[in-house]
Amino acid sequence: MTNSKRQMKLGAFCGGSYHQAGWRHPDADNAFGHDINKWIGLAERLEAAKFDMMFIADTASPSDAENPSVFPYVSGGDNLEPMTLLSAVSARTTHLGLAATIATSYRPPYDAAREVLSLDRVSGGRAGWNVVTGISPDDGAQYADQNFPPQEERYARGEEFVDVVLKLWSSIEAGSYPHNKEEGNYKDASKIRLIHHEGKYYRVRGPLKGIASDQGRPLLIQAGQSPEGRAMASRIAEVIFTAQSTFDQAKAFRDD
Repeated sequence: MTNSKRQMKLGAFCGGSYHQAGWRHPDADNAFGHDINKWIGLAERLEAAKFDMMFIADTASPSDAENPSVFPYVSGGDNLEPMTLLSAVSARTTHLGLAATIATSYRPPYDAAREVLSLDRVSGGRAGWNVVTGISPDDGAQYADQNFPPQEERYARGEEFVDVVLKLWSSIEAGSYPHNKEEGNYKDASKIRLIHHEGKYYRVRGPLKGIASDQGRPLLIQAGQSPEGRAMASRIAEVIFTAQSTFDQAKAFRDD
């Protein structure tokens, strides 16, 4: 028997509602989505309460835009882009982890790698990326050359997307930019590598533009509930999101 203590990590789920009519409650603050001062105030309260992470759920597109019988009545659509939001929050917090969603099905992995790493640098090593493959055809409709592929293909593409991001993050080592004025070396080329990734879905040369993370790399989070999502999470993620309705279902998910 050991007397080692177990510690629970507390994360606050923000940016989404489980009740589409919740915005009509008399006490609901519907300016929250786009008011950065309210987000900063929330982050400061979470940090004071010793929360470990503030997580912002996000989708690329307003939902149901082509359904006039639904679109005017559902909440959302006026919220800030989460990486921009968390960059502002990072300037007013010191310990709170900052994580948000970026989907893998539409945008280039290079952009995601640079955005998340930039947040990590701005925040002093507090960034996390929630890896999702996309949950709605509404998102795919915003990108001219994309569609909403079947789930199996989305996860295959998502796994390669993450692999590319990890390669890009590792393409720059600590000390890659010595800024040596005497010798005239702005970079240490031995610490910056091309990745030459050529896969089924992506071709990326590298290296990434940026400074290496002080924490090694940003935290990876995954929220898939399907067999494909659980398999992906088990391979890439440090944090796995789940929402179960009963204790037995939750235990079965955890055991798996």
